[in-house]
Amino acid sequence: MTADDSERKLVIVAKPGELDATPIIPSLVLDYVPRNLSPDRLAVGAILAFAPYISGQIVLDRQISALTAQVIEDLFDPIWVNVAPLHPANIPLPRGKQRRRLTWGGQPDVLQHSLRLVDRSESVGISVRDQAVTVSTNALDLNAVAPANSRLSGMAAIGMASILAEDLDASIFDVDAGLMGADGETLRRVSRLMSATGLGLNVEGAA
Repeated sequence: MTADDSERKLVIVAKPGELDATPIIPSLVLDYVPRNLSPDRLAVGAILAFAPYISGQIVLDRQISALTAQVIEDLFDPIWVNVAPLHPANIPLPRGKQRRRLTWGGQPDVLQHSLRLVDRSESVGISVRDQAVTVSTNALDLNAVAPANSRLSGMAAIGMASILAEDLDASIFDVDAGLMGADGETLRRVSRLMSATGLGLNVEGAA
């Protein structure tokens, strides 16, 4: 996977390997370039977006910590994956201070800190209204076309939260389980993955 932020947007391109399936949409696009983005959180965001198609070797375009790599591999178990390259030392984790509600579709709740994802056809870039942040991305399109038979389908929006967390000074994201469509064990593994990069994920209503 490679990331490009040269055109006032962040584009992450999946390059399938021998054991991977081919994504229907091969690029994750965010109409905003994060000012602060750790390699580990970028990796988590990219891998969650393309998780239904991944198997075998995951080659990133920058080094990540061994701990994050291990939790990524645990996420896919029993499917075998191996993440590279690894950083030879511990990578400091950013620590945010704000709790934000993650939503997509519908209207933003301006009464609380929130992050709302919208389709690129609805908005371009990022907007802030009171305490609500709205960002346009094609992550919702990736969710919509993800294979229904994969337990890791529909995680692209969570990946966007990982990518945007540092600029939002976020520490925890709250999300309604009804938006996720995943089983309890999968949600717990995704929560552990977010935790490995210093982020909390609170899935309300999860079994």
